[in-house]
Amino acid sequence: MLQKSGRIYSVDDLEDFLLDPGLARAMEEARSVLVQLFWNCPDISTVRAMAACIGRRAPAAVLVGCYSSGQIADGQVVRTGVVVSISCFSHSRLEPHFIEVEPGKEEEAGAALASALARTDGIKGALLIATFLSIDASALIAGLRKQAPHLAFFGGSAAHDADGQLDILFDGRMMASGAVAVGMAGEDLEIEVRTLFDWKFLGPSLELTEVEGGCIRRIDGKPAFEHYRKILGIEDRNDLYLLEFPLLIERNGLLLARNTLSAEADGGVRLGADAYSGESARLGYLDVNALGRSVANAVQSLRGFHPEAILLYSCVCRLFTLQEVTAMETLPFQNLAPTAGVFTSGEICRYGDSPQLLNSSEVIVALREGPPIGNQGDELDLSAQMSNASSERHTRITSLLFRFIASITERLGAEVAERKRAEEEAREIARERERLLREFQHRVKNSMAMISGIASIESHNSSSQETRAALKKVEARIGALASLYDLLYVTGSIEEIELSDYLGRVVDSAATGHGADAKGIAVERSVEGIRIDVKRAVSLGLMVNELVTNSLKYAFPDGRKGRIAVRLFLEGGKIALTVEDDGVGVDEAALADGSGFGLTLVRSLAAQLDASLSMRSDRGLRVELRLSP
Repeated sequence: MLQKSGRIYSVDDLEDFLLDPGLARAMEEARSVLVQLFWNCPDISTVRAMAACIGRRAPAAVLVGCYSSGQIADGQVVRTGVVVSISCFSHSRLEPHFIEVEPGKEEEAGAALASALARTDGIKGALLIATFLSIDASALIAGLRKQAPHLAFFGGSAAHDADGQLDILFDGRMMASGAVAVGMAGEDLEIEVRTLFDWKFLGPSLELTEVEGGCIRRIDGKPAFEHYRKILGIEDRNDLYLLEFPLLIERNGLLLARNTLSAEADGGVRLGADAYSGESARLGYLDVNALGRSVANAVQSLRGFHPEAILLYSCVCRLFTLQEVTAMETLPFQNLAPTAGVFTSGEICRYGDSPQLLNSSEVIVALREGPPIGNQGDELDLSAQMSNASSERHTRITSLLFRFIASITERLGAEVAERKRAEEEAREIARERERLLREFQHRVKNSMAMISGIASIESHNSSSQETRAALKKVEARIGALASLYDLLYVTGSIEEIELSDYLGRVVDSAATGHGADAKGIAVERSVEGIRIDVKRAVSLGLMVNELVTNSLKYAFPDGRKGRIAVRLFLEGGKIALTVEDDGVGVDEAALADGSGFGLTLVRSLAAQLDASLSMRSDRGLRVELRLSP
């Protein structure tokens, strides 16, 4: 068999593509020809003209396609325009089917489609393109599963165009709703289907309290959107569209991802695939390093299969997440065989022992006619692309992780306070408080360890110095928070903490971690025994850690010795915090515009504390903060 794909700019361009001598000869000699047309452009009339051109030039070909969020041609990502893929089968047969899907009758439609495919002699697999976003896709898949549980389905869903329309193409006609299936049959046809996933758990388990019609109404008993607002700091409902942190659900031994599509007025969150009341879910993040290894393993495995053509059906969420380095999971397959595909709004493939509706996955379909022959190309080095992926996304992920830490702190603190208030009898107070404190410490430490572990692994695996430095800062800031919860457990306090011990630990940890003694830098502290609520203590601890760390790193270059002083005291009815050094100082312009993530974080923390902040640099840098007790 032969496969050829390309980006098409006009009807004339398509004519030239079809007249390529090698392709024209293969189409003429082929028993069956599959043409897939995918587009992401506003001019539907041009797409119709292209479909008509294909109908004239290849009237016997099976023509299918859909509006998409991006395309793949020769392994390269094509974000806009039109891509055509032509697969010429020497011996295999194609059996195309289209079925309209009426609301409420999706399972019957799926069963009818599967029955028609199952009647095809020698069928090995079936391509499915449907409008999953306008129908009950899970019911359609249930119908397929019922009638053809072992058939190798693969494909995906059309995307919404700018007008909200879902268009699929079948035999030169555009349909706004339904499903297209192309059965593939032949004695010597071999089909190998694989998936890429590599989403990992992030954060605590969540109960999907109420789910209705593909929309999560409540998570942990509260409006679903409130969960995203508090955990990730998302205020704009539009930011939920294909969020880079999908929900991960374990169901019947399978790990599934579910994309968020929108937030509704009542606080519900609509998903791209099915979820059910009572299920547990966790947020997920895409482990880019694990993905690189999975791609390499898939390429190596398929090398032994010797494909003649490869089709990819990848979720648009992966395109949004990987951005400019999306080709790291598409281009390596071009090294094995001509590779084409589309970015879908939901994927289908046999996952486990039956067809499944997927989100956030990449479905890889390798095709071959006859026994394996030929060289499968050279192995590719993915390490550079993996490094770029980590570097380009670390700022966004780090900021979301900080918000995640703060939200967990508030959430667990509220839970402990609520349980404490519920216990009113004097004899039960001591025992209940100890139990709550142990649970509090256990859950917070687990959350801290999880996030610190992610940062440590990413830092170890990254080849980017900038990424490693940023992740080391994340670990240091988590350490400042961990000191707070150690003291809470030791003192038995829940709502307040005495700052002398806490800030003393933060200062000592920063000095030790950056080798202050070895560098000849004296770090002094004078902290009065002021008590403050836990929420504000978190911000003060992060600020002191940031300022002392910045002084140790930048104030004393070229082996210069010096002094850093941290003071906390009451003055004029206010809590005053000063951090100063006698180092080289900071340019006044940099102080004025707050450039650099460190100063930006300090200003943000001061704003959270509703405190006044002043900075000056004459003989070194002096930062002063004043806030109400």
